Parts: sequence; C-alpha cells; structure tokens
Amino acid sequence: MNYSQLKSGSDWLALMKSFYFPTADKIEELKIPKMQFLSVSGKGAPTSEVFHKAIQSLYGLAFGLKMGLKFGKIDKPTGYFDYKMPALEGLWWQSGGWDMASPEKWQWRLLIMQPPFVTEQLFDEAKTQAKQKHPEIPYDKVRLEDFEEGSSIQTLHVGPYDKEQATIERLMDYAKAAGYKIAGHHHEIYMGDPRRTKPERLKTVLRYHITEKR
Repeated sequence: MNYSQLKSGSDWLALMKSFYFPTADKIEELKIPKMQFLSVSGKGAPTSEVFHKAIQSLYGLAFGLKMGLKFGKIDKPTGYFDYKMPALEGLWWQSGGWDMASPEKWQWRLLIMQPPFVTEQLFDEAKTQAKQKHPEIPYDKVRLEDFEEGSSIQTLHVGPYDKEQATIERLMDYAKAAGYKIAGHHHEIYMGDPRRTKPERLKTVLRYHITEKR
C-alpha cells in the first residue's frame, strides 16, 4: 500500500492493517515508508505531568484536526477522505543505556499518524482552534513531521507494559538469528486503552528498526 497515493478511508484502513496489526505468535519483517505524524517529544516518567500534558496536546490536535475537517470547521483539502483515528505510538530511549529504575531519565517521542493530505496550513489552523478552546494545554510543542522507519521487525505483546521483556527478547533473538542489527529506538504502538482494559489484556505492538550486520 502506497501511503502517498491513499484515496479513501478503505485505503487508509488497508494501510493500517498492513503495518499495525501483527499477531503475537510470530515476528514480522516489514518496511515502513515515509509517513507524516503529529509528534511531541520530551523526557520523564509516563506518570509525570509533562508526559500527561504531551498526551493531552497530541490527542487534542489529532481529534481537532479530524473532526474539524469532517464537519467543516477546517476547509477540506484536495484528496480529503474521512479516516479512522490511528493508534498512539511511542519511541523510547535513554542516554547511556536503558535503566528501568530511573524513569525520570527516559526520553520519548509520541506520535499519531496523519493522512497524506494534511498540510502545515491545516495543522496550524487546527492548532489555532485548539488553543482558543484550551489555552492551558501546550499545543505549541506538537509538530507535524515526516518519519521513515524503514526496515523493521515487530510482533504483538499481550499483557502489562512492565511484562514486555520476554517479548522484547524474542525480537532480539530473531534479529540476531537473521543477521540483523537493532538500529532504532524501542517503539511501542498502543492498540488498547489502559484506562478501560485490564492489564493482562492490553495489546501493544513492539517494533524495532533494523539494519543488516556487516
């Protein structure tokens, strides 16, 4: 599925199905093309106020853009189609190596994919409207950015976030056996809402960018 040539909501769903719905029983290899995302970066634990505000601003703009276009509060661009809201994604890393005991040092980049017809002008209009409604939310920290993950491996983790290690080790073992090097940050795609789903039933796609070993 060619991201730049998406023409309908059904094309959009097909794209998401091809990139965002692995099963838990196998490791997938795939190549993620350049796509655009709403993005906000920061540092701190997932329980911190700065992380909470980042989530709030990202979702606020994503929903404001989608609904503004759908109901005419933002002018529809050429190529517009209504689309399902994508999942929240998070890239995670830490300078000097990952330390589970120091979440205040964790760095992250949160993402929500956007359709190819979303422009900087539309994004700015959605931001202006959002700031008028909720000036206390830090919408200015959100960016519209391209991101090309390229060659990757992924699988589905079912269970609590703090029990991901066994699934991560499966991905690492697969990469090693196949002659790949893990070259990207730890990437999580949140297919479930932790506020409404029991921890043991949460579904999270775990993905890593890879390169071939030399």
